[in-house]
Amino acid sequence: MITPVIAGDMLGGHELYLGAPDLAAARIEGQGCPGSLQPLLHPFGSPRIGCSDFRLDVLRAQPLQPVWLGMGGVSHPVTIRNACEFHLVAGTDTLQLFTDPSGFASARILVPNCRALLDVEGVFQAGTADPLAPLGMALTPSVHVRLGD
Repeated sequence: MITPVIAGDMLGGHELYLGAPDLAAARIEGQGCPGSLQPLLHPFGSPRIGCSDFRLDVLRAQPLQPVWLGMGGVSHPVTIRNACEFHLVAGTDTLQLFTDPSGFASARILVPNCRALLDVEGVFQAGTADPLAPLGMALTPSVHVRLGD
């Protein structure tokens, strides 16, 4: 049986969930910080407990270059310049990837089969070195993830 809920989220009530609890979700949020290119971070699959089919794809980054994928808790982003946002204020971990000749990289995110993780929220954001970007790094918009069934 699914019990409907109505509740605000961890972003200070800026959104309203209307539907079933424990629903897995991944959505793109905010403004990235472009440089010579504007890289994107795109979720693929669903961040469900016990599944290994969720991944984050970096698109339109510099070809054959390192990309850093950061993960952290949900917090209000910091505006850097020209409305671009840094979302990893409460960052906890970073993974280094390398793009292919088309500027693509992918990271599979394994979600343990642990029901205690239901409704846990986090944010991901990727960046790549770019001398034309603010602070010398082009940032993607963030991906806000909510673990669920």
